[in-house]
Amino acid sequence: MSNKVIVYKNRTNRLTVNLGIDVSADVLTSQIRVEEDHNSALIATWGISFATDGTDGVLLLTLDD
Repeated sequence: MSNKVIVYKNRTNRLTVNLGIDVSADVLTSQIRVEEDHNSALIATWGISFATDGTDGVLLLTLDD
């Protein structure tokens, strides 16, 4: 299942994501690309931080203006 993420131009966009697993030791990236293919042109990269310590799987994604 997939939900669309709406990104607003000229705003800081914040998104909370719950993965439901411990990700405290993981290195995570989240990118917006022109197409679904990871070789397509990169548009933007989300900044990722933990809402707590990462053991609950809740992430905060931030995309600055």
